[in-house]
Amino acid sequence: LLQEQLFTVKMKKAGKPLTTPRAFVQALLDTGHTIEVCPRSTITTFGLAACVKDPHDGSFTNIPLACFLNTGYEDADGKPAHVVAPHGGMDFTLTGPIIGRNKTTGKNIRCNIQFYIAIEGMCGWHSNHNADVPWIQPVPASEPYNQDMALQAVQMASVVAVVINAIGTEMKLPFGGYGIVGVCNDTAALMDQALRGGSGGGGASVGGINNQNGNTKMYPMVSTGRYLMHTTRRLGRLFQRFKGNPGMYRWELNATAKLMTATMSIQSDLHASPANVLTAAERYLANLPKDGKSSSSSSSSSSSSLPFQLQVESKEIMEKLKKQFDEYEGKGKWWTG
Repeated sequence: LLQEQLFTVKMKKAGKPLTTPRAFVQALLDTGHTIEVCPRSTITTFGLAACVKDPHDGSFTNIPLACFLNTGYEDADGKPAHVVAPHGGMDFTLTGPIIGRNKTTGKNIRCNIQFYIAIEGMCGWHSNHNADVPWIQPVPASEPYNQDMALQAVQMASVVAVVINAIGTEMKLPFGGYGIVGVCNDTAALMDQALRGGSGGGGASVGGINNQNGNTKMYPMVSTGRYLMHTTRRLGRLFQRFKGNPGMYRWELNATAKLMTATMSIQSDLHASPANVLTAAERYLANLPKDGKSSSSSSSSSSSSLPFQLQVESKEIMEKLKKQFDEYEGKGKWWTG
């Protein structure tokens, strides 16, 4: 593309034209703004208006409704572990002069957006707002990225959006490819995997959250193999186009190359197997609220981090599976008989 054909942003009327999301965010940082970028997930809440009225004081209490998915893993007695359908995305929080401060408190106002493919069919940045219900607790799949990784994530988001939206449009997929190419979790997981340079194994982790190297901790990942192939090929085509003008597309080249590697190493949770159980269990547990309380163990249901008993039971199953297969793997390493 010619420079004059690009959509541009300027921080000031006479300022330098900014032609990429990364350049725009870098300009915000240079003018006193702060950003935080981190992949996170929450429970997908259905039935937002489902409430029960207290006959004594007339107050209303929200009723948690969720969709549970069978993980494919089960305990020795055949009892299956389930995962509550999550909503995941790449969180981006911006504060600074453009956003302003609360006139009453003086505190910074936050601009919260999130990158993911939505069921409406658009992969891109969306408003990051959640229903005001007590059981929604965003769980990070990583520590917040450092500034360099955050800028890379912003650039990767533009590449992922181009690729996913193009596949959905050109192949005339229902809902723009949502649920086939992937769901919200998958777009964030792909970017996180690319940023960490994972190879598909367990990866290095600290306190259940992966460090600057390793593999994503998002769960579940449900991109189908057929459309991951299409995603990889489309990234390859885009890479060749960027390669034709490396001076102009240096950051895009880097982002696209890392994303191609990620599509060829990222795990899938569509098939449960002994080969995947350890990393699947690790990611499953990493996406639960960290205190892991059940509704029955809390004096107040509103303070519970696991609102469904099925979550509590499934957590126990996955913990036992991880311990059991850790032992199996250990025996396989030293046994020579």
